[in-house]
Amino acid sequence: MRRRRGNIRAANQFIKFDACQCVGRPRWQLTLCPGPRGTGRRIINKSYQPSEKSLGFFCAINTLSECAVYAWWTWSKAMKSDPTLKKWYRLINKKFFDSKLPKDVCVRWAEPFEDHDERWEEKYFGSADAAKDGAHSYVIVMSRIKNTAASVRMLTLAHEMCHVATECKDDHGPAFEEWRQYIGDRGFFKKGAVRKGLTIF
Repeated sequence: MRRRRGNIRAANQFIKFDACQCVGRPRWQLTLCPGPRGTGRRIINKSYQPSEKSLGFFCAINTLSECAVYAWWTWSKAMKSDPTLKKWYRLINKKFFDSKLPKDVCVRWAEPFEDHDERWEEKYFGSADAAKDGAHSYVIVMSRIKNTAASVRMLTLAHEMCHVATECKDDHGPAFEEWRQYIGDRGFFKKGAVRKGLTIF
């Protein structure tokens, strides 16, 4: 048996609906509950059997709305930068890339279903791609499982930022190597350059 429940507020009342889809014909229970205290509203119970057309329309609208809400929630969560990672992105961009990288880059941890060995490179556990959400230019995704040490996190982030600098078009070719050398010349790999006491290698 399938049950769908919801609340609709209208005219200072709550209309609670309970649609039951059983093996036989469906039966809906409609209840008008009192509004704010002192309005004197009565509770009215009404049972009726809708047509197959109206029942199908109601179920379709309800299912589509649930899917839309879930899709929006998933998208908004996935495309939101982790505050700490974004802070390090800004610092590295300013100090070693001379602020040449775009500011509207989403930098986040991988979701559990994304965090698998096949996605990451052998040494750098992250990825950089063009964003498709309309709110960001690129998205950097980093493995939370693999990037446990601070030095590894910074190295992975800088590596993916080099990909962003090449507009994710060069893979590990000459343009990528030029940017890697660029940040190296500015002391990225020196001890304490990114964070005090931290060595990037």
